[in-house]
Amino acid sequence: MKKWIKNVTVLSFLLAVIVVGGVCNSEAAGYGHRSGAAVKLISSLNPPLSTDQQDQLKSILSTYGPTLKTLRQQLHTAKKQLNTDVMATPPVDATILADAAAVAKIGTQLKAERAQLNSALNGVLTTDQIKQLTQQLRAKFEGRLDAKIDHLLLKYARYLEKQ
Repeated sequence: MKKWIKNVTVLSFLLAVIVVGGVCNSEAAGYGHRSGAAVKLISSLNPPLSTDQQDQLKSILSTYGPTLKTLRQQLHTAKKQLNTDVMATPPVDATILADAAAVAKIGTQLKAERAQLNSALNGVLTTDQIKQLTQQLRAKFEGRLDAKIDHLLLKYARYLEKQ
């Protein structure tokens, strides 16, 4: 049961990323670099998103997008600071613990915000639309994974030939 819940959560998050990039502008959502692929994925839905769904998604994304973007930036900055403090000579335990606590706190806030976004998105999309997007994402992921495995096997074969 736990594996099923984890899979649904991951797929919902991926769906949120794609919908954010495809429906909302990059300034509001912070995902503009993926808008081309997201628009292509969303436009392949059958039946397509209704104008009401598009309006609801834009509203949801304009609500959650800026907050998610800010939290991701804060998390990135906090992780860099933690890494800097860990590599310092000599490392100071109190500083490292404070930085680790800050990273954990921001990470928790980010997870909570993503969960709220996923819940809101799942309320807008139909079950059939979610299934279609899930299947498309899974196929895309598996294709990339197969390509990476093939690449690694080829590199390993070349390595063995040199031996």
